[in-house]
Amino acid sequence: MKTKQLIITVLMAMTAAAATAQNKWNFEFGAGASDNSGNVDNLSLKNNSSLYYEDSTLCFSTSYKFIYQLENGRESNKGINSGLNFDFYKFGNWSTFVAVDLTSNHYKGYDFKSSSLTGAKYYFLSKPDTCEYSLSAAIVYDNVNYTDEATNLNKEIWRLSVRPKIKQRIGQTLMFTLIAFYQPSIKDFGDYITNTMVHLENKIGKRVYLDLSFNYEYRSEIPSDQYSHYDAATELTFKIKL
Repeated sequence: MKTKQLIITVLMAMTAAAATAQNKWNFEFGAGASDNSGNVDNLSLKNNSSLYYEDSTLCFSTSYKFIYQLENGRESNKGINSGLNFDFYKFGNWSTFVAVDLTSNHYKGYDFKSSSLTGAKYYFLSKPDTCEYSLSAAIVYDNVNYTDEATNLNKEIWRLSVRPKIKQRIGQTLMFTLIAFYQPSIKDFGDYITNTMVHLENKIGKRVYLDLSFNYEYRSEIPSDQYSHYDAATELTFKIKL
């Protein structure tokens, strides 16, 4: 699947959901910049949006992030990430979820990667729009088309996923979020992915937010020596929530 087809598919899904939107649906749109290091070492432009719905039984969300950069008239970064998530009985102590995550960025060695996962989540503490302290565990199926076709890495792999999450409102305008993933291969724990995301969201207007985030991903196995094991990004995003 090409990047353009992926973007169109996600936008169609979001448009279809918005067509039936009621007051429990929320939409946000963001634009900003990303300072990258690792496989990509530059300042890139980014655009992202998400659509989500919540009630006492079901929480649904869909989102995408597109990142792009030209240097001296030549493309130096181009990536798309999108996802769908269904969370059942989120406001109880336990919830179950299913999700799909799609990624394409050949600068990181992924021509196309799809991750399907299902699991359960335990909430130590959860208050809407105030805080969330939770721990989740899931089974993940990764299907990858690597940019480097000569790689000897498996294109299909099953992983475990453990994910702690801390989300806490600070004062009236700040929301702090920390999410960390540890995803080892079921067959070989030496093949693993870690991903840590930190967000600080500041409300600066009725529907306007300024988001500062840091993301660090480490892969123990890479397609070839031309790729780095890690990718890091510091992002500044202006967001509008509707």
